Amino acid sequence: DRQTLSMLFYAGEQIVLDAGNELFHTGDDLDAAYVLLSGEVDTFMTDGDEQKTLRRHEPGVVLGAMLLRADLPTPICAKAVGYVELLRLSRELLLDIMAKDPQFAIAIMRHMSARMINAVGALRQIDSDAAARQAVETA
Repeated sequence: DRQTLSMLFYAGEQIVLDAGNELFHTGDDLDAAYVLLSGEVDTFMTDGDEQKTLRRHEPGVVLGAMLLRADLPTPICAKAVGYVELLRLSRELLLDIMAKDPQFAIAIMRHMSARMINAVGALRQIDSDAAARQAVETA
């Protein structure tokens, strides 16, 4: 609802990244999720020296919510494509709001489920691309 969104906006911390700056990188223990307010952010995995882009994110997406909930080091990196404005939402803030507003909690869970489905699709594409490269190299 509007009250929850207002509380998020005023309780969150606005941050800015320039092109190429990382929001988080592989191995980080996240303590916040980030709402992308403007600009674009790429998420990618690193395999040796090779970066495999998973997705380019546009304003409105919440980054890190699934990883924050998992309480595990992140397996991915997020980097600003250009100038980016984000809203940082601490773990404590998110948990407090979800406890007070079940509809918000349901919306976050739906968002996380959709992101998981998209991530699995991106990983399948990476595996498919790698298999195709290997077939060409061995032929």
